[in-house]
Amino acid sequence: MILKKFLPLFIFILLGVIFFGKTLFPPSNYLIFGGDIQDQFYFWKSYFVENVKQGIIPFWNPYSFSGTPFLAHPSTAPFYPFTVIFLLFPLPLAFSMYLYIHIVLAGFFAFWSMRKFTDIYSAYLSGIIFAFSGFMAARIYAGHIDIISTVIWMPLVFGAAVEAIRTKQSKYWVLAVFALTFQILAGYQFVVLTTVCLLLFYFFVRILSYSIQKKKLQLFHSELLILATLILFSFGISAIQYVPTLEFIGSSIRAEGLAYELATWGSYTLPMLRLFLEPFWYGNPFPEQYSYVGPGPNFFELSFYVGIVPIILFLTLILKTLQDVFRRKRVDEWFFFILGAIILFLLLSLGKNFFLHPFFFSTFPPFRLFRFPSQYLIPVVLLLSLLSGISLFAIKKKILKIIIIFVATVELFHYGNQFLRLEEVPDTRFDQHLLQAIRDDRSLYRVLPDYPVTSHVRQDWDFEAAQFLKIHSTSGYNPILLDSYYQFIDLVNKSPSSSLPNFNVEIPPMNPYSAYIPFLNIRYILADKMNDQIKSSENFIKRLEGDRFRLYEAKKFLPRYFFVDKIQFFGNSEPLKTALRLGIVDLEKEVLLLRTDNTSAYESLPNCNASQKNSLEIKSYGINRIYLAVDAICDSFVSSSEPFYPGWNVQIDGKKGKLYQGNVAFRSFFVEKGKHTVEIYYEPTIYYVGGVISVVSIGITYIFYRRYKRYVY
Repeated sequence: MILKKFLPLFIFILLGVIFFGKTLFPPSNYLIFGGDIQDQFYFWKSYFVENVKQGIIPFWNPYSFSGTPFLAHPSTAPFYPFTVIFLLFPLPLAFSMYLYIHIVLAGFFAFWSMRKFTDIYSAYLSGIIFAFSGFMAARIYAGHIDIISTVIWMPLVFGAAVEAIRTKQSKYWVLAVFALTFQILAGYQFVVLTTVCLLLFYFFVRILSYSIQKKKLQLFHSELLILATLILFSFGISAIQYVPTLEFIGSSIRAEGLAYELATWGSYTLPMLRLFLEPFWYGNPFPEQYSYVGPGPNFFELSFYVGIVPIILFLTLILKTLQDVFRRKRVDEWFFFILGAIILFLLLSLGKNFFLHPFFFSTFPPFRLFRFPSQYLIPVVLLLSLLSGISLFAIKKKILKIIIIFVATVELFHYGNQFLRLEEVPDTRFDQHLLQAIRDDRSLYRVLPDYPVTSHVRQDWDFEAAQFLKIHSTSGYNPILLDSYYQFIDLVNKSPSSSLPNFNVEIPPMNPYSAYIPFLNIRYILADKMNDQIKSSENFIKRLEGDRFRLYEAKKFLPRYFFVDKIQFFGNSEPLKTALRLGIVDLEKEVLLLRTDNTSAYESLPNCNASQKNSLEIKSYGINRIYLAVDAICDSFVSSSEPFYPGWNVQIDGKKGKLYQGNVAFRSFFVEKGKHTVEIYYEPTIYYVGGVISVVSIGITYIFYRRYKRYVY
């Protein structure tokens, strides 16, 4: 009995082993290839694992973008249960295990959801198509582990929610709550959005169906309660991650939403539906025979291939349904729901090519937060797998069902295996002479990578490698970066408008001749030889040259923290930004602050040449905590090039002080005359807020579960 119960899981475990093959247990210094694994996740997970194993909670990352929140980024997924895999296994093996386990669960969850409505053969087909689809394989190659770990919960959330609504049983409601919670914690919020949309559409169709049958809508108050509570409680339980993420997004370049052209980049067109039949229609994405000539952003964001078998079954079911309609036979309402949902998400995937999209974009904030409307086709992958199961269920001969399952499996494995490869761990490809030249300098400084994400210099030193190599950088590779810092970079470059339409996962390449380059503690500039703006400048010395890069050392740069002589106060941010854009202020000797009630006491500070006579020494520099020893000959302000963000605090001689947001984006604080010990520490109370909400939500969920029958029936 137990063997029979767990047999489907064992089958998907075995299929997963066959699918991953040699990539499941990579040899030493190799890991499963994925673009974002190589560019981001390898460095993020190594940073997370190293600090946690040392007993340090890595709330902050001081190495990228001159300093940025780390745990608050949704893709780090610190509270997602399966993140523990990276703590248990060596990193290269952990990535294979992480992807393998999620692909196996994807198949099993789709199987479980479909088994409630069909026979076991149909359920197996749905699970196989969903788990081993070309969509999943392409995302593995792209390195989108956050998308994969979030998508796999979609069939379980949907299946459990539908069962809870249909049967009113509490066990399915609880399962749906925790499945949606795990999906939220997994990190890719766009997939969470589409999952909730799928649930809402199901409820809408259900109400519409009963309305047509002239049943009283009051009968559905319990179903509405089930759906509303499972969504609300799931978000509540995951608040310990979600609340800090919202704070981060609210302070980031995503806070105001994306420009329309950027938000609609990656819109599908109807002719592009041909990719469901011919995935390589626009060319090959593999570097050894690259021929992709399709629309942006790339092959992988437009890839949703599920195989030919599901398409044939889909078309066959449509023909059969049309016959039943003409013959006035009863048609399964599931078909109409899935067909309607496919059409809905297809229209949304058209983005700017759908005439209602501008209305949605201006009315609903989520449309302004996410790129790539093509991703609305993610639920279509699940829906087509479910529809394939429904189609197979209509076939009576078992041998024919088995043949179809076999053909679909072979087809998807043959297609997907092209995307499963091994690659050396990312740091082995870096230029070791370059790293040695930078690491030989033990002082506290930053490196300016003066090139965009498209530069080949990333092969010598990638943006996000900074936290792995423990080299402080002014840039990074991340779609969520602090808006104030980004604004400062635009001001440094004297940009007349925001650079976001062209640079939205990194800062724009900075002008190395700007008077503000020294302020950012930049000692080294890494330039692309093909677009080297420095060459023979008197302000820099060339230290090293490679095939693709030149490394320069600045003759002058400011320390991370330093005293200033003067404070300029502004009534609002615009004149402050104008002063920086025009370059009429000297950030070495003055700090620019917005005038508030808390700053009025400092407007009459005497000028005592603090920057020349005072002394400041960094005694200790940690990722969440910094200690300074200062000796001020008069009441003075300390300026810095460390980004200001909620949660950062200052303590002077054991007493709480106040941090100010100086020069648009950076920490600044006041010290009185005399010698002081200063502690600057990151204590994000937002996690306490999120934690309290999570604990309270768990309690409310338990109470609702215990009284489930009273509320629902």
